[in-house]
Amino acid sequence: MTIANGTQTLSLGRRLPRPTAPWVIWLPALLVGLAMLLPVVYLVVRSAGATEEAWSLLFRVRTAQILGRSALLVATATTLSVAIAVPIAWLTVRTDLPLRRVWAVLTALPLVIPSYVGAFLVVSALGPKGLLQQLIESPFGVDRLPEIYGLPGATVTLALLSYPYVLLTTRAALLNLD
Repeated sequence: MTIANGTQTLSLGRRLPRPTAPWVIWLPALLVGLAMLLPVVYLVVRSAGATEEAWSLLFRVRTAQILGRSALLVATATTLSVAIAVPIAWLTVRTDLPLRRVWAVLTALPLVIPSYVGAFLVVSALGPKGLLQQLIESPFGVDRLPEIYGLPGATVTLALLSYPYVLLTTRAALLNLD
């Protein structure tokens, strides 16, 4: 028996048969797979019995606008998450940053903050009469900060709460490089 290209072969060049998993593993996996299909089957059954009113609601201009705004939010939050995470990953893996192991742990901490708490913190800090405005109002005379609600606020909140997903995968990739 020799090993060539990561697969086991017989000396004649034929591959060994792969062992099959026992039914104790296949049965639960099959049940989980069927359970995962239930929502899709439900949607197909419900859409088959949909009335004309339901279809007209689905194809309204307003529905397309909402879908477009959601896609814009996904694009902007993802771009900002990557812009935050990649430099942090580079700093904590490829440089001699002091306490870089501590920074690696601290920058992943947003994963433990629930999204509604993070949204409340962003509004409390950056909203009208928030903490940031209170800090800069008297020394700099700033009466009003830019609007934090809507797309900008949602983008900042989602990016600050989800950049660790990009950070952890980027760090893992950088650690595996020469």
